[in-house]
Amino acid sequence: MTGCNRHSLLSVQMMVVFFDQIIQDYKVLLVKRSEDVAIKPNYWQLIPAGGFEIFETDKTTASYIIKSNFNVEHALYRELLEEAFNGEDYECKKSSDGKQLIENHPDIIQLTDWLNKGEAHLHFLGNVLDLVSLRSELSFLLVVDNPSFSEKIFKHNHESQDLQTIQVNELPEMLEDELLYPSSAGLLHLAMKSELFKERNLLQTTPKVEREEVGV
Repeated sequence: MTGCNRHSLLSVQMMVVFFDQIIQDYKVLLVKRSEDVAIKPNYWQLIPAGGFEIFETDKTTASYIIKSNFNVEHALYRELLEEAFNGEDYECKKSSDGKQLIENHPDIIQLTDWLNKGEAHLHFLGNVLDLVSLRSELSFLLVVDNPSFSEKIFKHNHESQDLQTIQVNELPEMLEDELLYPSSAGLLHLAMKSELFKERNLLQTTPKVEREEVGV
């Protein structure tokens, strides 16, 4: 109850929003957590999300190596590969250097290129804190404007039982009678206030005076 001697894991989470050329609108990655996970089974969750771990072996003591691997962006990309692309390229080569494997992954190379060209945007939104577990989650928003991202084959890993791409503006309707992972709810709240959402008119509430004028 006091939090004394509690050592909570620092986590990262990211909302991935991408433009779909077919529907000419933005979608978001969403999974339903597996029945077998210890925390919040059968809850819907925005992915990727997971623990913030550095990329080096336990025996490494060189401060330079530890600092160079202490990278939030790489943690986000690792979780993206594992949770949206089934993580096969990452998991099957555990003996390889994790940082190098992520940097050289074709999907991450392509995403980095889009970020450099302004065809994708990665913004830090803030920190979401679970008051029960006292776990802080560094929360990010990735918006991909390049429509090629929507052509990728997404595949969930063992932690979830279903992966869906939902139209962002239809999320409230989709989640109306569903359970949403608490930290994902916090992330969604932060994303709704972001400039990236405002610029693309995503989940922006119509002002009351405008609703009255059109008779809504």
